[in-house]
Amino acid sequence: MADIEIASDRLRCVLSTQGGLIWRLEAKSGDAWHPLLRPPPEGSDRNPLKAGCFPLVPFGNRVEGNRLLFDRTEYRLKPNTPWDKHYLHGDGWLGNWTVEDRCDAEASLSFEFQGEPYRYRATQRFKCEGVSFRAILGVTNLGERPMPFGLGWHPFFPLTPATTLQAPAVAYWTEKAGWLPDARIAIPENLDSAKPKRCHGNGSTTVLTVGTAPPPSFGPNGICGCASRPLRRCRAISFSSPTRRSIRTTARTSSASSR
Repeated sequence: MADIEIASDRLRCVLSTQGGLIWRLEAKSGDAWHPLLRPPPEGSDRNPLKAGCFPLVPFGNRVEGNRLLFDRTEYRLKPNTPWDKHYLHGDGWLGNWTVEDRCDAEASLSFEFQGEPYRYRATQRFKCEGVSFRAILGVTNLGERPMPFGLGWHPFFPLTPATTLQAPAVAYWTEKAGWLPDARIAIPENLDSAKPKRCHGNGSTTVLTVGTAPPPSFGPNGICGCASRPLRRCRAISFSSPTRRSIRTTARTSSASSR
């Protein structure tokens, strides 16, 4: 396990190879530093559930019954934590990542998983640039058959009286027992954050849909197994050269401003 520090004149970030975590992210305003993500505890422990943010790969959340039906084949997933009966948030947040390259303002990490039913290589690249923080997450299917993948991060934001949320979502998911999605419905008026809205902590989970397309699936050695439209709100989807027999889906978050 190792910590990697990257920074610009207005941002500073601590990454961890344990879990591929964004352990800490802060912005400078005047002479003071302020957290952009939830401040983690002090000490050497790098518990991903205490981090500012962790990666979700090969997908986030849970699949009911740990049973996945895809391309006319049924796959069974095994629980990956002792306290949840589901295969939770994939493998990346629990694995050890490798530092591929780094400099003062940016760093790249990679993680390879050889299991069942998923076999893949994931990469993350982080960059501090002025008041903007950029994170790029990609995956290549290393298995022998097409599989569905869904990428993302699990950020924790500070909640203060001044915290506001703007999320141009198109739908809302209700939740049932086991933190599983239940029904896709219209966004309730009190949760509609198309315009900036003050946040109020109530201890509940809110799941909003920001696009309409299904997750992409990647075939053997990363070759695309089926066609799917890009998410409308995804910043970028990029593909490497077909001659290199790999395909990568990339999502970006940017402009985490201290203002």
